Amino acid sequence: MVRVISRMKREIARDTMMKQYPFGQLIIDRMKVLKITKHGIILSPSSLYVENQGVFNPGIIVENDIIHLFYRALSNRNHSCIGYCRMETPLKIKKRSRFPLLKPLRDYEAVGIEDPRIVKIDDLFYLTYTAFDGNNALGALALSTDLHHFYRWGLIVPL
Repeated sequence: MVRVISRMKREIARDTMMKQYPFGQLIIDRMKVLKITKHGIILSPSSLYVENQGVFNPGIIVENDIIHLFYRALSNRNHSCIGYCRMETPLKIKKRSRFPLLKPLRDYEAVGIEDPRIVKIDDLFYLTYTAFDGNNALGALALSTDLHHFYRWGLIVPL
């Protein structure tokens, strides 16, 4: 019985991985997937016209030890755009852009763009977002190599 418990402890230890990031430790338990600490609200609406009603649904990526946060910014006219800020730590904003990173330009984005999600594959960043025309919520894609300038690929879902 002691050997079985000892073997189980080794298997659990093997299935647990800890990774150190500049903003703290992330403990991944492959049996429980992920341990997360909730810290509450880290970003609030500001007096900027594009986000004076609310900020929601961030997408985050860490690149070169910098935390980049993309979020839905809602104006008091109920129109959404994508806002951007750089975080010093997961709880402290280092720089918050005063202007939208992406704002509605196409007919299918007439009421807004929201819910950004970002990944990096090879040397290219893929930012997906929801484009809303007032009736339909459609999946769209923007591409970047530097996280500041985005090329709008267009609609990806539904085609």
